Amino acid sequence: MKAAVQEWAVDYLWQWTNQRFGLCSEIVRPCRQTCIGSGPWAFPWDQSFPFFSLGCGRCGDSCSCQYVEQVKLPGIVSEPLEVLIDDEAVDLSAFRVDDWTILVRQDGGRFPTCQNLGLPLGEDGTWGIEYLQGEPVPPGGELMAGLLAQEFAKSVCGDDSCRLPRRVSSIQRQGVVIGILDNFTGLKEGLTGIFEIDAWIMSQTKPRRRAVVRSPDVPVPRITTWSYADS
Repeated sequence: MKAAVQEWAVDYLWQWTNQRFGLCSEIVRPCRQTCIGSGPWAFPWDQSFPFFSLGCGRCGDSCSCQYVEQVKLPGIVSEPLEVLIDDEAVDLSAFRVDDWTILVRQDGGRFPTCQNLGLPLGEDGTWGIEYLQGEPVPPGGELMAGLLAQEFAKSVCGDDSCRLPRRVSSIQRQGVVIGILDNFTGLKEGLTGIFEIDAWIMSQTKPRRRAVVRSPDVPVPRITTWSYADS
């Protein structure tokens, strides 16, 4: 039962924090992104020609017509795990991550502009990126999951020391006692009735934000969100 209530508690906290936190491993096999304008070459994907390459016209910050030194990955990139080109793993010190989504090669090397998608990853003419996608659980999350699992276990076992509120309220009118089951409105929002858990959930779902004034004429600078030195 221990594993079951732990999984139960983790799932509830994940739902209450808008399915935001938690890491999973993803493997992607990118090809060059299409840019605005007409490119010198473009080959559509079909079974008879297993290369998938997109032409590149006028390029801005998102790609390059001559070479590719950065790749925008789906989701939030918490940490790259492996960059495999052909059958060789490139040392991770060659990369950094900007704005949680852009993998930048900073060793002077280049990413391939296309690949043979008809071959498995690791073969000549292929390349791919494995990374941890998502946001790590913030401080206190594991502690709150343990606390909630403990209260779930007490509730299942009928332990009177359980701190979870009973979902039935009793109302007495003219000597008649009526039991009313609430509609779980607070529970849907993550209000368990346990101060520590509710306070942590509210701190993650309704964080304080500083006021920021931005001008549309001033480009937003990039922020490096991962580097090999910090890993």
